[in-house]
Amino acid sequence: MIRSEVVAATTDELLTRIPIATDQQIVVVLENDLLGRAILALLWDQRSNLTVYLVGDDQERNMQSLRSGIAGVRNAPQVQVFTTLEAAELTAGDAALVWAVQAQRTEPDLAKRLQDRGAQITFVPFFEPFETLGNQLPVQTAASHELVLRDIIRDHAPFLNFYGDRFNPKNLYERSRYPHWIIPPEDLVVGIPQLTRRTYDAQSKVLETAEFDGSLDLAAALILQDHRVTVELGPVFEVLGTTPHDVTLEFSNVYVNPAAHGALAIQVHRNGRLVTSIDVATTEKDVAVAIPGVRSGTRLSATVLALKDNPKKSWEQATTTQVRIRLHPKGTHPAQGFTSRAKAWVQRRLQRRQQTK
Repeated sequence: MIRSEVVAATTDELLTRIPIATDQQIVVVLENDLLGRAILALLWDQRSNLTVYLVGDDQERNMQSLRSGIAGVRNAPQVQVFTTLEAAELTAGDAALVWAVQAQRTEPDLAKRLQDRGAQITFVPFFEPFETLGNQLPVQTAASHELVLRDIIRDHAPFLNFYGDRFNPKNLYERSRYPHWIIPPEDLVVGIPQLTRRTYDAQSKVLETAEFDGSLDLAAALILQDHRVTVELGPVFEVLGTTPHDVTLEFSNVYVNPAAHGALAIQVHRNGRLVTSIDVATTEKDVAVAIPGVRSGTRLSATVLALKDNPKKSWEQATTTQVRIRLHPKGTHPAQGFTSRAKAWVQRRLQRRQQTK
């Protein structure tokens, strides 16, 4: 509890030393240390307005690690590496400049240049002692200071602390390189967990498990009646919190053969109920299914289901279906009306009838 109070107070003290307007373009100079990363974490919400300069050697492994860590996030700021001898160039002009390098590591001549630029456009958060740290300059090798700095980073941009944990969706890691099978809204800032595809037999016994890569297909030997391959999409919605989203599931399957009607189906289930069943052989290549009001806890799945025995290599190719998830703000899709619910009810009845034959 005591440390959390110190963390909050130190955060507030740091923020008063970098009073940046939200629409202001900012140059940030830092080293790859806890001090620099703490400042970057506090400014992270404004990253679209940041240009980051790292002081150091671009060939150093830790510098490359930090650069790759920043470059791998959603809407990453521009990052450049330079030496302290090149720093004087940044003091020219009237751009807002945050110098997040300690005073004792800044050349006296450069420190004077920074001071001469004026307090309205130059911010040097680590040149003065911190009241919350006992009127001391932060020392990142001191255990108590180190823990405070790490907690500040954890609270605002945790991937800057833990490169190995960047893909944990619970730490709000903001990946720019989302999997190709999902199209998130622009304001989505959570990591997307990896999904799993499972192949089941007619008795719902799991036969195969693999990482979902955006594609569903049945191996030739498994194209037997009521065998299916399914991806559960629920983990995607678990990381969205309580905010509901509308979802479009986009399916693409190139197989078309009206004579093969009733052999393969693409199905969508929501909370165990059939939303739609699409005959692969008689449907257009690309199909979009609108799902309104999806939230954390919603069970949503996409399935390719064999309705007949066709254990052949050619049918394996026919089962191959590309799946894409498109997330929208709530209200993009209209709520399902009576007619749509009636059609879904008829589909479920027909499905049960086929399964009992």
